[in-house]
This record gives sequence, C-alpha cells and structure tokens, in this order.
Amino acid sequence: MPFYLVAVLLFSSAFTKEDDDDEPLCKDRLLKSECAWFKQKNYCEGEDLAEFLETRCPKTCDICARLCKDRWRTEFCQIIKDKGNCAVTKATVRTMRANCTKTCGHCDELLQKPPRRRIRPKRRRG
Repeated sequence: MPFYLVAVLLFSSAFTKEDDDDEPLCKDRLLKSECAWFKQKNYCEGEDLAEFLETRCPKTCDICARLCKDRWRTEFCQIIKDKGNCAVTKATVRTMRANCTKTCGHCDELLQKPPRRRIRPKRRRG
C-alpha cells in the first residue's frame, strides 16, 4: 500500500466522528469527497481496506445493500411471507428479521441502530 494512502487513512481517521448510538449504520462518517475518492480508486471492492471502509464509507461503497439479504433460501422466505407469517408473534418477527430480512421487509430496521433506552426510576406512590 503506497505511503500516501496510509497517510490519508491516518489523517482521515483523526477527523472521523465517534459513533453515535442514534445514528444510522448506513451513513458515511468521512467526508463525501473522501469516500468518493476511495470508491473511484476501487478500494471499496478490495480486501485491503474492507474493514476501514465498512465503518467509514458504508453508503458510498454500497455496503448497506449487501447487509440486506435473506439467510434462508429466498423461495422459502417468500412462502412464509405469502402465508402472512412474517409478523405473527414477537418470536416470529425476531426469527424472520434474522433469517428472511429482505423478503419480510426488515432491511430498514437492520440499517438503523436501536434508540437508546432510558431507564427511569419508578415513582413511589404514597
């Protein structure tokens, strides 16, 4: 890997903002121009920078689309969907979200980080 590329990676890492729990997973964390440069140079497809770009340029590198797929055979997921079984019970939703993500329409949920839950103390009555 050329020295200038290493320098760019180190420099841009210094200015990459920290992950925010409420931020979507499918959002570039580097400048748009930086992510575009990596894509133009075909680094999105390579193995060398895969982990770096997966977290910093997922939208530009089309990583988000790759995340949304069915684990089970699509034909099987389609049968489940056609029978209306994508969201029968909480357990079914959980199973279908994990295994028939695309067919059952759970991609948006997959690409969003869950909101932070705030625990509020119970008030005493009395």
